[in-house]
Amino acid sequence: MITAWVLDDAFYPTLDAEGGDVDMRRRFEPDVGPPIERPGTTAAFESWSLRVIAKTRAELAALTAWGRSDLSQWTKPFIWRHPRTRAITRWKFVGAPRHVQRSGEVVELSFSALCLPGSPWFAPYVPGTRARLPAWVADYTGGVYGVGDERGSVSDLSAINGTYEVWEKRSNDTRGFTVRTYSGDVPTSAPAGVDWLVGFTL
Repeated sequence: MITAWVLDDAFYPTLDAEGGDVDMRRRFEPDVGPPIERPGTTAAFESWSLRVIAKTRAELAALTAWGRSDLSQWTKPFIWRHPRTRAITRWKFVGAPRHVQRSGEVVELSFSALCLPGSPWFAPYVPGTRARLPAWVADYTGGVYGVGDERGSVSDLSAINGTYEVWEKRSNDTRGFTVRTYSGDVPTSAPAGVDWLVGFTL
């Protein structure tokens, strides 16, 4: 299951981030004429050199635990916002971060990462500036449903139990957050005046 770093303030790229498309072209040298180039793949990868700042020992410990545990020693993909476009994208570390002590408890972590191709299906349902993974999605108007990072069907909503922060988009295009508890009773059809409900783990 894919994960996201939830304490976004402690995992936000510094402004000097550098990166761009990985050159996936294939080049052929014919006997005569100019070289011929073709794309080696239809998928577009980006390679980035990034730095983040952990302001406290607690932030550093949480980030390290996340990489070692949730990301299986920094090997699994994760959800993050693109450092330039701010779009919800999938990333993968290339090796583990390096730590440099700056001052007091402040530690700088530098690392390389790949921005993987494609957009996660749940990207439109992630609010604000954080890279927060929805626990479940019920988009009645768009016919999009899912639990965790798996897109599914409306019947999957019956498996949802617990208390969530729910992001509600209404038919008049207003949006708001409430805290609600469900016991297998997330509506399978749109409540009056509601386009979607998206739940986030508290």
